[in-house]
Amino acid sequence: MNLQYRSPHTVQLLIIMLLCMALLLTVTVKAFAIDLTPEEKTEILKQAYRINGDRMNGLLDLTLVPPPEPELPPVKTAVMLPKPKPKPAPRDVCQRHKMHKVVTGKSWRCRK
Repeated sequence: MNLQYRSPHTVQLLIIMLLCMALLLTVTVKAFAIDLTPEEKTEILKQAYRINGDRMNGLLDLTLVPPPEPELPPVKTAVMLPKPKPKPAPRDVCQRHKMHKVVTGKSWRCRK
């Protein structure tokens, strides 16, 4: 191939394409080198189907299947308790302040 008259972008694109083809070839060789039982293959294909959004299209790389998700413990929910009813406030101001009322004539005051 004569690269003398090609633009630098075309050369970069060709190099990237060659690297991608080499990577695809190594991944394919690794995928076929694995000895799997039929049950393992079925489980891997099911996981790939779930990963791919429940669709089967394109190639599957069997070496990059993530491990299964761990089961999470059940979530404990909080129980809402009813609000406690407030105690009725004493009608006498002095009792509220733990004192007693002393009346002298028309006036009064709280004393200990």
